Amino acid sequence: PSPQAHDAAFEDAFALLLDASQRPRWDELCAEASIVRRVSETEDVAYIHNDLPWPVSDRDMVLRRGWSVDADRSRAPIHASVMDGVLPEIAGRVRVTHADGVWTIERGDAAGVHITTEIHADPGGPVPDWLMNALSVQGPYKALRNIRHLLESREGDPGPELRRAAP
Repeated sequence: PSPQAHDAAFEDAFALLLDASQRPRWDELCAEASIVRRVSETEDVAYIHNDLPWPVSDRDMVLRRGWSVDADRSRAPIHASVMDGVLPEIAGRVRVTHADGVWTIERGDAAGVHITTEIHADPGGPVPDWLMNALSVQGPYKALRNIRHLLESREGDPGPELRRAAP
């Protein structure tokens, strides 16, 4: 079962997931994240650097993200897929070249929201089975749990600019 942020507003959840600078607060592996460029009102390019435990090399990726909001404002998927050739590779990091995923935010009961995620990725090099299993199972669960905590505590308040950009 995925955690639900019962007290969080749909707009706050949407804004938090779009704010790349907030990603290290909810993704425990993320050392840094930033927007490389804004493509349109519903699309951007983001850089993500994941700090993996020794002896595995850090991973990074450039993602093209696109989002939409259903006409009744009840659901907002955020799709992401890897883009090649946007930024130079950084020494000591393995560039992930195959990954795609979706985060979906849905209005729940009252002021609550339900967030789900599905991610497919090739780590781009050797990763021990124990770590791969932990990352693929515990990673998304911990991220959803941390998002829930940020939204419920309002620590993740994205501020008025992002709230205006949210649906």
